[in-house]
Amino acid sequence: MLNASTWVPGPEIRMKQTKYPGIKRLADGRFHIRVTGRCPKTGKKKNSKMTVECQSLGDAVRIREEMRVAIEQADADDAAERVRVEAAAISWLTGKRSGLKPSTAERYALALDHALADLGEIYLDRLSRADIIAWRDSQDAAASTTNSRLRVLKTFLADVCAERELRNPAERVRALSERVGDDVVGGSNILEGSELSELLAALSEDEHWYPVFLFMATTGTRFGEMAAVRWMDVDFAAARVVIRRGKWKQTVGTTKTGRARSVPLVEPLAKALRSLRDTRTGAKEHDLVFPTSKGTMLSNGSVRGALLRGLERAGITKRFTLHGFRRTFNNLVRREATSTMVVQALTGHSTDRMTEHYSFIGDAEKRSAMASLAQVIPIRPQLAGRDTAEVSPEVSRAPDGTKTDGRG
Repeated sequence: MLNASTWVPGPEIRMKQTKYPGIKRLADGRFHIRVTGRCPKTGKKKNSKMTVECQSLGDAVRIREEMRVAIEQADADDAAERVRVEAAAISWLTGKRSGLKPSTAERYALALDHALADLGEIYLDRLSRADIIAWRDSQDAAASTTNSRLRVLKTFLADVCAERELRNPAERVRALSERVGDDVVGGSNILEGSELSELLAALSEDEHWYPVFLFMATTGTRFGEMAAVRWMDVDFAAARVVIRRGKWKQTVGTTKTGRARSVPLVEPLAKALRSLRDTRTGAKEHDLVFPTSKGTMLSNGSVRGALLRGLERAGITKRFTLHGFRRTFNNLVRREATSTMVVQALTGHSTDRMTEHYSFIGDAEKRSAMASLAQVIPIRPQLAGRDTAEVSPEVSRAPDGTKTDGRG
């Protein structure tokens, strides 16, 4: 009979090689048998040693062959049913890609690339919590970056393990601790109301870009959402704009959450947009509100230079990006809102998603929450009512007054 013990004889136990490869006779009459097996995690070959008790060398040979057949048959059965992590990940992402925004699909793919470099060869049913923790701790990246990769890996494993009725090894793997720096405590990439007022006043000197910045500051839209707004989305009669689409690398799709939302137009923005529309002779409803000089959608880099010049004129030295307008909007509105649902309805955040799904936030609540924001917009009468020149965001002005394409 087979002895399942993995005991290997010590040097004091003498073994004699028989004429059959892999079989040695021990002094006590037992036989030490070595057969070729496969690693249960990777499927790669390895040596497996066992000690068996049998009455003759012929029995040992028979047992060796039974062991070999059993291992090979198990490998054949596993090959038909088991799948490696890499194959499962490719299948999972391929199936989900059609339902994901292009930007999300790319983020998933990049995160999984990092995971598959270490875990891809392991069989899915042999992947362990220790494997995932070891991978997490080996990442040469910031804690926030590692945690972002880990979230994608956990999403993938939760789906495929549920589908294959396997235990999920990542279920209780914790994220790394992200140390909060002084810049975050102080409000990273967020302006106070007075600072926003000063910045908008400085930005108003650039008539080509000012409507873009005013729109982002007073609607809290993501850059891709602002770039995809069309005149059909602006309702001057109801004083609101509907955010129903976004763009990523010139690809237009839904908003990040996949849902449309409406945001009230504060009066300074409404006046600026009316003036802008008046300059667009023959503009149609489906035309972009903020096109480039070629009629295409804005790119982040083409606007960044104008923002940096405005920050310099306003004397603001803290870090502030285009996304900072959205963060500032969220922060100022939050102070006035009576409910987090109002902020979610304005910004399109998916926090407390089910609560928001079963709630309706009317225009009155939204306008009330934006009261403090409207007060900091430094629109002087001559600015609000002037005839704004057509926005050609690809053409801006350098500090010396010469025109630039803003791509530099």
